[in-house]
Amino acid sequence: MNCDKRHCRDGTTCNHVTGQCNRGCDAGWTGVMCEKGCDDGTYGYDCNMDCSGHCRNDFPCNKQTGQCDGGCDPGYTDAYCSKSPKPKTIADFWTMIWQEEVCNIVCLTNLTEGTKNKCAQYWPDINDKLQGGTLTVRHLEEKTYAEYIIRRFKMHNKTTRSDRQVTMFHYTTWSDHGVADPLSLVVFHRHVIRTTANSAGKYTVVHCSAGVGRTGTYIALDALYREGERTGKINVPMYVRTMRKDRMNMIQGDSYLEKDSLISAQYPLPDNTEDFLRLIKDFDARVVVFLCPLEDIESGFNEMDITLLECPTWGERLKRGDKRVLLDVVKAVKTEKSDHKGRVLVMSRDGATRCGPFFVVYNVLEQISVDREVDIFTAVRQIQIRRPECVSTVDEYKLCHDAVAEYLLNDCVYGNC
Repeated sequence: MNCDKRHCRDGTTCNHVTGQCNRGCDAGWTGVMCEKGCDDGTYGYDCNMDCSGHCRNDFPCNKQTGQCDGGCDPGYTDAYCSKSPKPKTIADFWTMIWQEEVCNIVCLTNLTEGTKNKCAQYWPDINDKLQGGTLTVRHLEEKTYAEYIIRRFKMHNKTTRSDRQVTMFHYTTWSDHGVADPLSLVVFHRHVIRTTANSAGKYTVVHCSAGVGRTGTYIALDALYREGERTGKINVPMYVRTMRKDRMNMIQGDSYLEKDSLISAQYPLPDNTEDFLRLIKDFDARVVVFLCPLEDIESGFNEMDITLLECPTWGERLKRGDKRVLLDVVKAVKTEKSDHKGRVLVMSRDGATRCGPFFVVYNVLEQISVDREVDIFTAVRQIQIRRPECVSTVDEYKLCHDAVAEYLLNDCVYGNC
């Protein structure tokens, strides 16, 4: 019997004698061999849950999650809009998560922003647990990215003696009354979509601090994305008006705040050396990378505790061997940075040439390590949003691609990336 085509629960294998799934079928599938998809109007494990019946244009709900992928009828939504929990409402918040069969939480606020408390930490620390009434929440796993954090929890109900998995997607670089970096928010939303595709729960809770500005923007992005996939067209103003009929003040604000750990700069001139040193001190740059030979600038002396990495073998014009040079300097910086928490200052003659490919390859190697995937195009766009001059030629783009390919072929030994 071939078990590869079975839809067994949680990726388990089938019985190689009978062909049946030992732990039952995955969400959205049923039948003796888990070979049959749920009938329209049903979803979940063993197809024993009924859809709400409020999907737009009578479209069937998602057979795995029960959500309306094409949107909901007016007056209905598959995402709960919520304010951030306060210390006295944490137990009520988790009770709501359990009661409404929520499997995903999207948090768009930090605990504090400036001098104001925006949200109570309603989740336990990693490997710790939180007790509230009949519910126990245990923090199983946490992955930290540059602009968001993914946390996984296990909920246990003492009364029913049952467990559930809940995933929290915490976007950390969007200030209150601000506007998120568009590409960054799209990448975050794509991660949420990809991760929750096989979720067995019914709903997603989205919250910021007040439950209107950032929450409304994210829900609009999600709904318009699904509408565009289904119909090929979207109407942003109309959807915003529709949301505001159900909840006032959805979507607001006009600025943003973000933090970076990589800084690009041009080589200091004789009359701005002091400014260069102040840059290192003020931004706590513990590693300085020179992407051109040091002979091109005057050498000096200082007593600051920093690490200087020079790249003298990178020639004036791009050539095939530069991919190895670029990859080696990126790996050297990653090794140095593992011992420090400060920023990395990367320098070239103009602060863009060579810096751009360095940033792209550095970020893509981080992506490979954490997500086991490669997206060079998005990495380039994220850098260009901050500095348009970076990776401005086809040759530089090819250099990024070749350096990453070299890493995957020769440096990623036995999957140890």
